[in-house]
Order: sequence, then structure tokens, then C-alpha cells
Amino acid sequence: MFDQIQDWFISWIFDPLNARFGEDWNRLTKDLLLAEGGSLAYKPHLWTTLFLCRRRGSDGPGHLS
Repeated sequence: MFDQIQDWFISWIFDPLNARFGEDWNRLTKDLLLAEGGSLAYKPHLWTTLFLCRRRGSDGPGHLS
């Protein structure tokens, strides 16, 4: 059983779609939390946009149809 679990996690690591998903989350968190110099920064315009997209559902900014 442990071999199957290990194989499942290893397949996640090498799957290109999962790698892209991880890169996208990494970029999103950096954009939301860090200034260009790498220091912590509050960016109210990004948080507002994120909040509005969540409230509207899938028809917010950046929605692909």
C-alpha cells in the first residue's frame, strides 16, 4: 500500500499540469503579498479585485469563456 501512495505522490511531482498549478499559486501569492523588492506589502487593489471575483463567481475579471 505504501508503494502505491509513494507512486501517486511521485506522479504528482512530474505531472506538467500540477507543476503549472504550483507555479501559478506561487506567482499569485508573490503578487498579493510582496512588493517588487521582495518586502511584504499590502496591495489593496489586488485584494479588492480578488474579493470581487470571488463574490461574483466565475464572471469576474480575467474570466475566460
